[in-house]
Amino acid sequence: SQEVLYKFGRYARQDLNFETPMEKYLAYGKDNVYSPNNKRFVTFYYHFNRLRIYNDTGKPLKEVNFLGDIPNNLQAESSKDKVFYNVRPFATSNYIYVLAVSKSKTELEKDIENFKPKLNVWDWDGNPIASYTLDKPIIGYFVSEVNRKLYGVTFHKMNEIYEFTLPDILYPQNTELSFKHIENDQYQAKVFYDWVQADFGASRMYEKNGFNCYKDIFHIPSSSSPDNCGASLWITKMASSEPKEKMLSPEEYFKEFLASSVINESGFTLKYDTINNRPVHHFSCVLNQIDPKGNKFKNHYGNWLWSDKNTLYEIRFFSCSRYEKFYGGVKEIISSIKSKTSSSSSI
Repeated sequence: SQEVLYKFGRYARQDLNFETPMEKYLAYGKDNVYSPNNKRFVTFYYHFNRLRIYNDTGKPLKEVNFLGDIPNNLQAESSKDKVFYNVRPFATSNYIYVLAVSKSKTELEKDIENFKPKLNVWDWDGNPIASYTLDKPIIGYFVSEVNRKLYGVTFHKMNEIYEFTLPDILYPQNTELSFKHIENDQYQAKVFYDWVQADFGASRMYEKNGFNCYKDIFHIPSSSSPDNCGASLWITKMASSEPKEKMLSPEEYFKEFLASSVINESGFTLKYDTINNRPVHHFSCVLNQIDPKGNKFKNHYGNWLWSDKNTLYEIRFFSCSRYEKFYGGVKEIISSIKSKTSSSSSI
């Protein structure tokens, strides 16, 4: 079907006339990229020197018009003579990266060997963060914030990959106890800056003990782990349709959990805590485990549980050698969690 569901936004320029729909389509050519949580997207126009940021319903949040458009750029006789401004945006949870070209195809073809694009970096509020000149004619790239690297290819040497080290100033210096903000349909919170979110699709939603559950798992990058179990953080939201007085209480949940688990391990403690004026049930223990190669190791395990209206939240934290290092940060993450009412799921 070619039916238009709905329209949003406006054209970059309102004062231009075009003879054909195709001419108009080419004039307003653009690249769009979404934030990883699909809550925002950004548009960069090829032939207009500007960007626009929208939310997931199409509401415009920010427009940035750089140093203005080149006069009569769209009136160039050949499409190869029209200047391209910003191309190939790349999005992460933290930043928007884009290549600034500011040249026409004709100019590039004349001297592609000496073309040095700029890598401009923006945050998701439309604020400029940094600008770097690349010393290779990069036309395609991938950014790894975990490794602080940009990997790029050039037009004339597609069989070679160039590696660029991104400056530390872009990222917090002490990433282990620095945080980034996340938001989805279920909750908003902050998590450890460099930790990676596991992708297990629809299986993150399931039913258990009369609760509709939603689970996210974040873990330390394997390249940053000093041991064989690393560190991971599990955030589970368990919502019930029952009123609070009829739903399973944290105490009852813990009793069922402990009765059904094999936690008869060393160092087991159960206590009650208050985090950000939130009563929290907490237990911890040391799990004696064996890896696939038969090596024995001790995995420290912490569990936090609290109720919020008709919802239970459970945080699980596992680590071998870094449990104490991250422990205070986990409590800070717990204090940051705010529940959201979802209209797109059963929770």
